[in-house]
Amino acid sequence: MLPVPPPCHTAVSTFLKCACMIQDTALKERIVAAASAVERMSQWYEATAVSRCLHILRPEQFRPEGGGMGEQLAITSDDLRTELYTKRMAKPGSPGRHIYDALRQAAPNGICPLCAVGVVSTLDHVMPKAIFPALAVTPLNLVPACGDCNKTKTDRAPATAREQFIHPYYDNLDGVTWLHAEPLFEDPVRIVFSVRTPPDTDPDLTARLTHHFTALKLAERYAAHAAQELLSQAKLIRDLRTLPDPGQLREHLDQQADTRSAANPNSWQSAMYRALADSDRFCSQAI
Repeated sequence: MLPVPPPCHTAVSTFLKCACMIQDTALKERIVAAASAVERMSQWYEATAVSRCLHILRPEQFRPEGGGMGEQLAITSDDLRTELYTKRMAKPGSPGRHIYDALRQAAPNGICPLCAVGVVSTLDHVMPKAIFPALAVTPLNLVPACGDCNKTKTDRAPATAREQFIHPYYDNLDGVTWLHAEPLFEDPVRIVFSVRTPPDTDPDLTARLTHHFTALKLAERYAAHAAQELLSQAKLIRDLRTLPDPGQLREHLDQQADTRSAANPNSWQSAMYRALADSDRFCSQAI
């Protein structure tokens, strides 16, 4: 779970910071006049994100055209997406770039909170700016992400409660071990990942985890990492199997699982090493 952006980075302050250097006086006045409407839309977004109800938001309500944002505004959706976000927040050297960088750097160790494997390189709009332009520069709608997650997620918005992605700012999954791994005894051994939650888990959370896992293609990405890890560990595993004590390999795998779980109980490493330690066949079969 990521720490929420600091109070200095509110929706309206970020909006006005991005607008402050617009040279076209008429455009600047039109955009600044929309600040209160953007703040209202951002507060609505925040309330629905907290209650896990982002699916109730409708794109037409977050576009300035036709009074969609609750009042008649003289700006367009493109003004919000391009003039503010692209040109004056995401662009290096722009007036809002320090906020962009602060949000991007909030990910612990620079690792993407959406997949837990990729290196953060951009910001992802939880509710896509293409269809929710009023949230284009809302900090709570921007999360650090790797390029793979940002591209794979695309411009999709949830249609139902169970289609909501896991929100790094609002979804606290502490205590919920949901990532499952299973070895397939092929040549070489292959690890298959899936979502498996405890029986008492809220069904909606399980469905959201499954949607998140599937949409971001985490099974394939984790399997690739696991294959590389097994290749790098192959000699050590073979050596441990030759020791007089047959429990040495299992002890090693248990230690790896415990160490990885202490950092992240839902990492692909945690799931993989736990599955291998629990497998009698793996602990006795040469690879």
